[in-house]
Parts: sequence; structure tokens; C-alpha cells
Amino acid sequence: DLFPGPPSPEKLARLLADLDSTRFRVRNQAFQALQQLGESVEPALRRELNGKVSLERRQRLELLLQELASSPERLRTVRTLEVLEQINTPEAVQVIRRMGRGAPETQPSSATHAPHVKLGRVERGGLSPAIMAIVEHGVRRRPALAQGIEAEVQLEFEEGYPPVRVRFDQRDVLVEDGPTVAPDLRVKGALPDLISLMVTPLLGGLPSPINARGRAALGMVVLRRVRFEGRLGLMRRLIRVIRL
Repeated sequence: DLFPGPPSPEKLARLLADLDSTRFRVRNQAFQALQQLGESVEPALRRELNGKVSLERRQRLELLLQELASSPERLRTVRTLEVLEQINTPEAVQVIRRMGRGAPETQPSSATHAPHVKLGRVERGGLSPAIMAIVEHGVRRRPALAQGIEAEVQLEFEEGYPPVRVRFDQRDVLVEDGPTVAPDLRVKGALPDLISLMVTPLLGGLPSPINARGRAALGMVVLRRVRFEGRLGLMRRLIRVIRL
């Protein structure tokens, strides 16, 4: 999950204390729970490490931090931040700030199983790792919407980045660099404009005309700064899924 929500202070304190449990099962469960919480607990792990802790707890904290530093989730987040920092628009800065503070609402619904998002081919200079992180965030946040999509989408960037292919089916979502033969939807535009669409308020699956950012996004479409070719209904659903 790109924007993992932090646990409650009470739950976090209990998990950290359980790292020192005399029972292996309790220690192991706490370790695994902290692993799954990922980057949202990293500051707390570092604070704990700087305090007075037992040797055993220190070793487990250090191992957790080492795993976080090299996790695929961390690498995708770093790549996403790099892309957003290069764009350096107000919309990109807004997304970076959201990433920094996390978002509790991004936890997946227990009633609907989210499709698995996976990374395919990555070309040099390609954006697929960053696009995957954004897609994964949306899919986990809105699993019911994502499950209803069976289509291939191709993103094309005016800056010369390799196109990105996103293939949705019931169980999996594949994101990779490179063109697809006959996409159901083709989206073209400059990367900053595409990011703007991802953060705009929506009304009925389209940018809201009653909001300034929504009107600006509609203007980009009217002026063909962002162009859609393919199924209109798919375009509206895609925007709803990946909206940040």
C-alpha cells in the first residue's frame, strides 16, 4: 500500500512490547504485524531503537528497519517521489505531502478482496514502478470498483517516457513499460497534467465543474492537453479507481 495508515498508539505500544515476550509465538506475531504495517511505523521503530531496550528487542528492531529499507514497497515509493519531485507542480506537491503523512482510509475493505497488482517489464527510464504504486493505492482503496474492470489501458507521455500498459482482470492488475497492441483505452498527455487528473475532485466519475481544480482538469480535456481514445465508461471508472 502506497499510503499506509499508522496503527493506533495503543496497538503500536502493544506490538513493540510483544517483541520482548517470553513466548516465541507472541514475539513472532508482533514481528510479522510490524512488517505488514511497513513504513507507517518506521519513525516509531527508530524512536524505540534510540531508547533503552533489551538486546533481543534491539536486534529485532534493527532487522525490521533493514527489511523496510530494502522492501519493494519502499523502492516503489521512492521512485514515485522522484517522479513527483521532477514534475514539481502544486498537484504533485499535494500528493507528496499526502504520502508523507499517510492516509488511514487507504486500508482495503474486508468485504471485497482487492485484485493483486504486480509489476511486469521495466524499461530504462520507465515510469511503470511509479504508476504501479499509484494504481495499487487506488485498487486497495476501492477494490469493488477495480474488480469490475477487465480491460487494457495504455498511458502515453509527451515527455518521451516509454508508454505504460495497465491490464486489469478479475484477479490481477499488471503494470509494465511498453506498448500494448489494441488497448481498450489510450490516455495521452504530459505527465504533470495526468497527475492533476489524479488529484482532482470528481462528480459522477468526471472532474467536478463546481470545484476550481475540477474546472481546471476539465479545461485540460477540452483543450486536448489530455486526450482519451476508447471507451468513455472505462475512462470514468479508471479515474475513479486511481484518484489520489
